[in-house]
Amino acid sequence: MRVVLDTNVVISGILRGGLPGLILEAWARGGVLLVVSPEVLGEYYATVKALADRCPLNAAERVIDAIAARSEAVDTAPLPAPICRDPDDDKFIACALSGSALLVSGDKDLLAVTGVPQLQVLSPREFVNRYLRRS
Repeated sequence: MRVVLDTNVVISGILRGGLPGLILEAWARGGVLLVVSPEVLGEYYATVKALADRCPLNAAERVIDAIAARSEAVDTAPLPAPICRDPDDDKFIACALSGSALLVSGDKDLLAVTGVPQLQVLSPREFVNRYLRRS
């Protein structure tokens, strides 16, 4: 399973666990292949630095370092036009499209994206229920 994780999923998984934590655990076990781009990784690192007062910076940076080392990196093609209501989130869409991956996000703007062929955006709950909790 090829997956792009929005920053909110990664940070929530590191800080709180929960469903995003289950996704990170699945990745750590090799059950999920994370796909990243330089822009996506840059946002992960920038967010960890911005949240340094709320979380152990070393532990969070180690997780991001592991993601950088153990994920598939893709170069993204520019999107022909903005797709998301928040154009800053288009980097995740471009990464998912370039990497032929599913996008997992808790961001309402990304979850509202429809009508893009080859793009599937799921919430962490939807992803866990569909792909990690098979009965």
